[in-house]
Amino acid sequence: MHFIGGDPVSCSAQILTQGRPVQLGDLKEGNEGLGLMAGDELQACYRMSRGFWAKFDSRVNDKTAGLGFMLEIVCSSASIRIYPDRNPVVYIRRGNPYQFEGSDSKWVPWTTAGIGEVENNPELIQKVMTHVTGVE
Repeated sequence: MHFIGGDPVSCSAQILTQGRPVQLGDLKEGNEGLGLMAGDELQACYRMSRGFWAKFDSRVNDKTAGLGFMLEIVCSSASIRIYPDRNPVVYIRRGNPYQFEGSDSKWVPWTTAGIGEVENNPELIQKVMTHVTGVE
């Protein structure tokens, strides 16, 4: 989000536990060794410096089996999904995202070789999937 949208200018968020707002008594030691934590659901909305609005949403055990981890960019003429743990990493769906119903628009891979082409840079994909590219 930061790479595309710029620095966050503002943020509003809500942390829930079993569908209700987190309270002080909900704090407990997390499994990750990061200290006290609370909540099983987080929703945050950011206004970014480049004029974008960005939303982050995370839920424990949301039944996506980890396949829901992505960044989706929605524009008036297309939507783009970036899956950092998949190959291909990027998909595009052309057309107005609010008028897809009844259209034949489909998600098409967008690789380093082009839209609809087979990925021909396995080294880069491996670096993306192991999160090396993000810190380079």
